[in-house]
Amino acid sequence: MKPLLDVLVILDALEKEGSFAAASAKLFKTPSALSYTIHRLESDLNIQLLDRSGHRARFTPTGQMLLEKGREVLHIARELEIRAVKLQQGWEHTLRLAVDCTFPVTQLSPLIAAFYQQQPLTRLHFTQNPSLLDWRPLTDGQADLLLGALGEPPPLSGYDYLPLGELELLLVVSPQHPLARHRAPLSWRTCAVTGRWPPARAGRCSAIRRP
Repeated sequence: MKPLLDVLVILDALEKEGSFAAASAKLFKTPSALSYTIHRLESDLNIQLLDRSGHRARFTPTGQMLLEKGREVLHIARELEIRAVKLQQGWEHTLRLAVDCTFPVTQLSPLIAAFYQQQPLTRLHFTQNPSLLDWRPLTDGQADLLLGALGEPPPLSGYDYLPLGELELLLVVSPQHPLARHRAPLSWRTCAVTGRWPPARAGRCSAIRRP
């Protein structure tokens, strides 16, 4: 495989520079070394990449095809090299983000664009977290980052967090719900005990009764 990659690099330089002399100067090799590398692949595969009958070598149809497809291979190979270096430096190949259903995703667009400008090789994978009180995407290993969670992470979890802002919650219940018998504002304790609402450290919730 390596001789083929070497030939792809040579063909790319030869087409761009126009001659073996210019291509050899670009690749810091002698013209004879470039010619030998191409000839060896031609012999191994029993193909002809260059027509050498004229004053200047020209690409055969096989050589032209290998040049065009080879550039795609070279692009992938160079990207793999960059990915390997970035991964060694600590960059993730994929970053999984769980976003709460109430989070304003429109505010993420400029942040995503800025992230890809800085780190285009890391893919961002988004999933929707159905409950802002649910930290399970992190604790279950389904996500690397959680956006829009309410309150602090579970005790002794070791997760770090930063506040993103405040969110006003309106608790809506049916007239038959036990919470409908209480007057607003309701404490979190009342919500947790009467309404089976997950407990929070602080704050109050408002109840809206439907007519």
